[in-house]
Amino acid sequence: MSLFKTLFSLVILTLFLSSLNAHNCVHDEMEVTLKTTAEDHRHKFFINHAATNYQPIRIAFDYSNIAKASDDMQYYIKEILMPPVQTYFEAALKVIPRSSRLWVEQGFCGAWATIPSTATDYGYEGDIVIFVSAVSEPSASYLARSIPCGVDPRTGRPTIGVIIFNTAYITLDMKSVTLEGDFSTTLHEITHVLGFSKALYAKYINPDTLKPLTGHIFNKTVNGVPTFVLNVAPLTERLRAHFNCPTLEGAYLENQGGSGSFGAHFERRIFFNEFMTANDIRDPRFSEFTLALLEGTGWYKPVYAMAEPMTYGKNAGCAFLDSPCVNNITKKASFKEFCSPLTSVGIFHTRRAFGVCGMNNPRASADLVSEFDYWGNKTQVVDPFADNCPQIQASAEFDCEDVGLQESALLGSYEFYGIGSKAFMGNLAAGNRYYLRTMGFCFKTQCRKDSSGDYQLKVFFGNKGSATCYRAGAIKPWSSNFDFDNDFGGELQCPDPNDFCTQVLSEGYCKGMCYGNGACRQDGCHCYEGWGSYNCALRKLDDHSSRCKPNSNYTTSYGDLCVCSPSNITCQCALGRKTGAECLPQNTTTDNGNTNPNPDNGNTNPNTNPNNNSNGVPVDYTMLVGGILIALVVVILLGLLCARSMKKRLNPEEGNPHSAYYQNQSFHGQGIL
Repeated sequence: MSLFKTLFSLVILTLFLSSLNAHNCVHDEMEVTLKTTAEDHRHKFFINHAATNYQPIRIAFDYSNIAKASDDMQYYIKEILMPPVQTYFEAALKVIPRSSRLWVEQGFCGAWATIPSTATDYGYEGDIVIFVSAVSEPSASYLARSIPCGVDPRTGRPTIGVIIFNTAYITLDMKSVTLEGDFSTTLHEITHVLGFSKALYAKYINPDTLKPLTGHIFNKTVNGVPTFVLNVAPLTERLRAHFNCPTLEGAYLENQGGSGSFGAHFERRIFFNEFMTANDIRDPRFSEFTLALLEGTGWYKPVYAMAEPMTYGKNAGCAFLDSPCVNNITKKASFKEFCSPLTSVGIFHTRRAFGVCGMNNPRASADLVSEFDYWGNKTQVVDPFADNCPQIQASAEFDCEDVGLQESALLGSYEFYGIGSKAFMGNLAAGNRYYLRTMGFCFKTQCRKDSSGDYQLKVFFGNKGSATCYRAGAIKPWSSNFDFDNDFGGELQCPDPNDFCTQVLSEGYCKGMCYGNGACRQDGCHCYEGWGSYNCALRKLDDHSSRCKPNSNYTTSYGDLCVCSPSNITCQCALGRKTGAECLPQNTTTDNGNTNPNPDNGNTNPNTNPNNNSNGVPVDYTMLVGGILIALVVVILLGLLCARSMKKRLNPEEGNPHSAYYQNQSFHGQGIL
């Protein structure tokens, strides 16, 4: 293998691995000392459980511990991250409200948060107060971490908590995929504070008697490995129905990792992209299972309409939960949720992205336990929490919803990278040619029912036309399935339209369920007044008057650069925003704020700022004069540049996205290899 190909493979492998492990939850690595918010001689505060009127939870955030962060970082945390997280929980959870303010004594949360004097003197209006802190730890592997540190003396419900952001991992780039990840991580950590925490399991109660639950957390051996099981009625009932396993004893908790993961998350092998698994994953879902767990604490009444749909493992049966994921004789995947062979190309479970099975390059681990040595050679997959089970591992580099990857589309403007785009496999190529290997493509889609009640799946090729899938299987570009003239060779692999339209494009599903700031309809989120973006997670307008200082500038929550003068405000509006001082979003109706992208827009340019070069690091060729060492640095930078600019697709043989081999063929497609 040439030096360049070696360098290229290393670059891609690094990107793949880093995108999988951008955030590891270290929640339970923080030492937790729970205190009760007991009455003192000045204040009386309690939860009146004689009341039966559950109300939306009121979360108070204290930001006094982020004062040392930069102004931009403080603004991002306070005005971008926390508002939609707060509105989500207010829409998703109800509690019996507190009857008075929350006061917090100095030193209450130990070293994790400095309690300001106002917390003792004036207290907080709400059902729980969470102190928000910020540190910079570049060598750590987390974006945020959290702990509960105070509980109600009668019910054990958390009333005081801390969330700490690691600003070294916050990029402030305002890309939709970045924001989505940051929102998910923040929701994840707040959920730990609210109840999904080893420190709180013993505090769970029967809401009718207020007595603590017993026997609801226990150990069970699953596939030869000790595993904690959490059995609370609302959760167990929903899991039995979902997996079609009436004998399931409860939710299997994570059995791998350190103290920050083990027993404090859902098991990745069977919950996969549920957002309360132990580390980042593409397209995380805040499912009914997390809401059911919180209901099982005895403290909350969830609004299940706020749950995002989960189809992974649906109706898979008890064997899926309790049997090895790889057949010990054939060495192939035992269930459709897993994949084989290793390193083969595939599509992520939700069709959000495409990737490889298990890993890019097989590697052995001497530390692998025998129960997970499915192939008999100590081969270990890249996901450290999935019991070594091979699943399609989608990378951020192959995310169909990342508009910044439009330039890498093999079919150019025929493909669409952006919100709502889905991954497909095939070997289509322009010029009556075809790829020798199966490649990944991203398209907008639409479902419709025919007269028999079956679904038809329409796949949009930019604004050029569409192809219709009537059943699972390959369709040819010259067939009647395509409604536009084209010079493609090869074929497109259609999924089963009924499965796709009922599971992938779930009716009534919007990302984050609009975070409580809009109505989820068939065409996406319709945002309430004051909120915008495709998921209603961002405020439409910034309060210029409170942020503008004469002869200064600032960046709004949408990335608009606004310059303040003593007489007026002028803003350089970000991409997709109308020109003007307010920079209203384009394609946004004034009555509902819906910003769903147009399915016919197949050519999205993510970069209008010449200083924002998404192709990599610009190379200064004068550095060559500096000698051999600097020349090597330039070679590495060129490798990164080429790695981004080449067609990013996966080679089934090597697991690298640089395969671009194709074959000439006649219009009728004879001789496809």
